[in-house]
Amino acid sequence: MDSEMTLEIKINNKAPVELLDLAQSMIALSDEYTRYIGASPDCGDPEQVKLYIKEVRAGSIIQHLVAAAPDALLYVGAFNSVVGFTEYLSRAISWFAINRKPPTWPEGIPSKKSMENLIEILEPVAKDPGSSLEVGAINVNGDGNVIHQYVISSKDSSAAQNNIRHAILEMKPSTTGERKNVVMYWAQARNDKQAKSGDKVVIESINRSAVKVVFSSDSLKKRMLFDVAHPFEKAFIVDVFVETIADKPVLYVVHEFHGLVDR
Repeated sequence: MDSEMTLEIKINNKAPVELLDLAQSMIALSDEYTRYIGASPDCGDPEQVKLYIKEVRAGSIIQHLVAAAPDALLYVGAFNSVVGFTEYLSRAISWFAINRKPPTWPEGIPSKKSMENLIEILEPVAKDPGSSLEVGAINVNGDGNVIHQYVISSKDSSAAQNNIRHAILEMKPSTTGERKNVVMYWAQARNDKQAKSGDKVVIESINRSAVKVVFSSDSLKKRMLFDVAHPFEKAFIVDVFVETIADKPVLYVVHEFHGLVDR
């Protein structure tokens, strides 16, 4: 082939870069590239098209990576993937540098894993004030024509990381709604089959603190408290509806009882 597309990763560092940070950044970059290939049918098979180190230059930390595949038929896809991946990285990082919510792109929002990868990719620069990260796609055809280049400062890298972490937290599924086959145990109970207050239970998969509980019927509470020997030594497999305030559970409504397990 007369030309070759190279992905240039350049860290203009002000302080020494910890080896572990650099290694984890490159691992995250490789994983994100594989994810990008998998979501881009025109770029080839993610099991075959990989990033390889072509050159590491002196001075700042400059790494030239090339996409290669064992099958020559995949060459065009590998070639194009470098440009597309560089554009994707710059678009994603630029978005999170100023936004705390994931972008709603036509192809969908970035996955949690992709956002975690972006945090790792930015780490060597984010923790080094005054440094910067340059990501470029270079067509090596004799004169090194730059097809796409993106530069992000340490300050913006840190802002992007913080915004990504916030976005990940916002992706946390709500605890409100029905939860099936969860394990519940008594924290305290009123010695009254018809009591509507004073009963509290713990469902650790939802919240490790004791939460008020009510039952869909008096007979259901009886089965789980008065008909069980040593109920505080048992755990109960149940279906519950969870009511929350500010995403914090404040009430469990137990409506099905499936069985017992020993604590």
